[in-house]
Amino acid sequence: MHHESLVQQRPAVGWIEAHTENYFHDGGPQLLALERARALYPLSLHGVGLGLGSAAPLDREHVRRVKRAIDRFEPALVSEHACWGHSGGEHFNDLLPLPQTEEALRHLAARVREVQDVLDRQILVENLSSYLAFTSSQLTEWEFLSALVEESGCGLLLDLNNVYVNSVNLGFDPLQYIAGVPPAAVQEIHLAGHLRKQVGDRVLLIDDHGSAVCPDVWRLFEAALRRVGPVPTLIEWDTDVPALEVLVARRAWPTNTWSEPVNSPPDPANLAELQARFAAALRAPDHDGATADPALIAGIVDDGLAPADRVNLYRNNASAMFVGALERSYPVIVRRVGDGYFHRLAADYRAAHPSRSGDLHWIGESFAAWLAVRLVGTEYAWLADLARLEWPVRKYWSRRLACDFNRGARRSGPGCAARNAAAAAAGPALRQFRVSVWSVWRANQPDQPGDAIARIAGPST
Repeated sequence: MHHESLVQQRPAVGWIEAHTENYFHDGGPQLLALERARALYPLSLHGVGLGLGSAAPLDREHVRRVKRAIDRFEPALVSEHACWGHSGGEHFNDLLPLPQTEEALRHLAARVREVQDVLDRQILVENLSSYLAFTSSQLTEWEFLSALVEESGCGLLLDLNNVYVNSVNLGFDPLQYIAGVPPAAVQEIHLAGHLRKQVGDRVLLIDDHGSAVCPDVWRLFEAALRRVGPVPTLIEWDTDVPALEVLVARRAWPTNTWSEPVNSPPDPANLAELQARFAAALRAPDHDGATADPALIAGIVDDGLAPADRVNLYRNNASAMFVGALERSYPVIVRRVGDGYFHRLAADYRAAHPSRSGDLHWIGESFAAWLAVRLVGTEYAWLADLARLEWPVRKYWSRRLACDFNRGARRSGPGCAARNAAAAAAGPALRQFRVSVWSVWRANQPDQPGDAIARIAGPST
């Protein structure tokens, strides 16, 4: 979003940041847009998919893709998160919390060193927003990060919104956090908005990057600058994104009043076992299943908000990430069957084909084949054909230039060559589909009424 406006208007911003995983493709509109922006501004690449703290083996293919993006875009800074994200072969495509234990520290430090060796550069590690604390934690979060810096040689990306969110959710003094991190290690700062969510009898803050930075976080920023000095600072805004002018104007911060929070807990558990139990809760189909493991629940701090409710925040988010990625790959199917039925299909598909990568873009790769088996003999069997059309369209959109090509269309103007290439490449596949499915796809594009009905006759010729 705002790619074209950024390049055309060239606002006076010091630098830009991009999520690394969005630029793993060999080509496409996103890569071209970032190359143009990179020619104008210094760049930071910010990863969200490595799951450095996962007890499962490191995804070395993912690391190689990060290295390829670094070589291509030559960023000034590269960062990831102090989190885990996969267990038992399944990626949850979320930033999941680690216990602050000596075991987790040694494991994460070893992973960071390994990644830095492959990338041949230092990375920055970012603190998470969190909605629960583990009873096994032996260190405070800031002690954990300080030790990580010392043991791995990494730098820190200090997310001050996450510090504030955690101080409210988990009960500690955010100023003590700022005072506890090594100032020389902080090479980047993130600010963001959050929302307030009622969970049981408590209000939790949710790091959603969907609103303006609140006064308390601005005040925390002032305290951080006094501690670490001026460092590159980014305001993250990922949802409900306003106009570019509004974002640029947010660079100036107000001085304002601020409220104070309180303190957190400690005991030790095996990291792999903890992540396996947590992963099982994330896979659970409902609230009761997610909280059925008494050992997991007993390992989460109970401070007035039930540990089960805290676990379910993560379970719901893991499900939403999976469903959202599938919806973006199959928008026509969503439009034809409606959100409710699609979400039920997505839940069953996830159970059969859990994510195997930290890159969300490939979650839907097996959806068409799965639908063909799941819906055989039903009135919705044609959805498998529709999915077989939507997936190559998605791939060509992401790998080449975005275009809402029509079958056989030959137009002039920007994107014409890519549109024709995509249509030509998809042509052999289209001949396998029933004529009516192609009509449904055409009628359900964003600028169409969406009222075509699939009447399954014979295959097209």
